[in-house]
Amino acid sequence: MPPDQRLKKLRALWSSMPICESFCVEAAFIPWQGKVSALLGFNSKLQSDFQGAANSIEHTIGGEDSLENLSNIQRANATIRRIMEQAMSELELAVQFPAPSQAPPGLPSLTDENGIWWFISNSTVGVRWQLILAAIGICITVLLVGIGLGQTDFIRNLYIQFHNPQMPHPTNDPTMPQPTAQPTSANTPDSTTNKP
Repeated sequence: MPPDQRLKKLRALWSSMPICESFCVEAAFIPWQGKVSALLGFNSKLQSDFQGAANSIEHTIGGEDSLENLSNIQRANATIRRIMEQAMSELELAVQFPAPSQAPPGLPSLTDENGIWWFISNSTVGVRWQLILAAIGICITVLLVGIGLGQTDFIRNLYIQFHNPQMPHPTNDPTMPQPTAQPTSANTPDSTTNKP
């Protein structure tokens, strides 16, 4: 039953409540409390509390009029009114702020239990193209970053060491210019001293 109909029926039963502070009409109370209990089925805690209060009144109805019975009726009356007020307030909130609607029975709903392949197979063509372009972009980015890192000496040395752990650490090219074995002007024979 929708919350607005349940609220309307609870308000009607509130106005025809067969219990007051000092007495209870037995003939009207028993069917009345059955209807209210059924309408409180949306909240099991309220329903069980209501049934407990209604049972305490039913035990005092057939008994003698005593101060203890009057006190039980007053306590149960207050509890029943409090429970009905809370139920009506909860239903008013449910009417004002309805919960997000569930997916119709024929349509699947996306949950984290279905996995990425289910998402891809049940998505629209536009979403699939976006996923494909995003995957290609990520792959190209990873490739370019890998190429850029692979061109550095540090990464290249790490790669060599990974594939050949027994090989000693490769040395980098020297940065200081080394002497060459080619003759310089000091080593060349003087052309003026060899004249005949």
